Amino acid sequence: TGRPTGWKPVPHKAVAAGLCTGRPTGWKPVPHKAVAAGLCTGRPTGWKPVPHKAVAAGLCTGRPTGWKPVPHKAVAAGLCTGRPTGWKPVPHKAVAAGLCTGRPTGWKPVPHTYPCKCGARRVMSTTPDGIPHSKVLIADDNPQILELLEAYLEPLDVEVRLAAEGEATLAAVERDEPDLILLDIMMPKRSGFEVCRILKDDPRYRDIPIVMVTALNEVGDMERARECGCDDFLSKPVNKIELLARVQNLLKLRHLKQ
Repeated sequence: TGRPTGWKPVPHKAVAAGLCTGRPTGWKPVPHKAVAAGLCTGRPTGWKPVPHKAVAAGLCTGRPTGWKPVPHKAVAAGLCTGRPTGWKPVPHKAVAAGLCTGRPTGWKPVPHTYPCKCGARRVMSTTPDGIPHSKVLIADDNPQILELLEAYLEPLDVEVRLAAEGEATLAAVERDEPDLILLDIMMPKRSGFEVCRILKDDPRYRDIPIVMVTALNEVGDMERARECGCDDFLSKPVNKIELLARVQNLLKLRHLKQ
């Protein structure tokens, strides 16, 4: 241009070819084949690969953590939920036959029936603590308490059955007589006092030990429980060691009387 600072060189071939804007930071390379094919956005982090066959087949979402494999045969057969911790195996024959609860410590052998038809003497199998296999009925309208007491009794060789209210407790006793009952006082339909009185007035069930388990701590409530015929009394929150000790003692007395 003739001015000291107006030097205007001949445009570089790159500028002439449309590859460069002519500015120091204006380099504009020819789009890569990937960009031209729509596989890349042209930005440093914009790589957009061709969808994998798994994505195209609907087996994967295309996200790093979105892998969605074809359901395993176990899932298709209803044996597994498909979740990492959701394995649901086919119940063992022992579970299906009602001989086992399916829990690691839940083996529940079939009790022998006495008297034997052959006239043999009664020989009861006992656990290391000296208590024969027993049945315990837990009655409480609070599901968390039922679950907690059932867990507390796992160290003992007992078959645990649950009832959520008074009428269900009486029905459970009629259906299969337990060796011991853990009975809550405040329950719907029939209170623990009523259930205890009904069972103790029945000659068939009066020898079943009944332990009242309740949050009521008044002396009057304990006296009323004694009047109804309960054999022992536990206050909530229940202490596991105390519960196990009383259950063991009452079960031993129960089997000695039998």
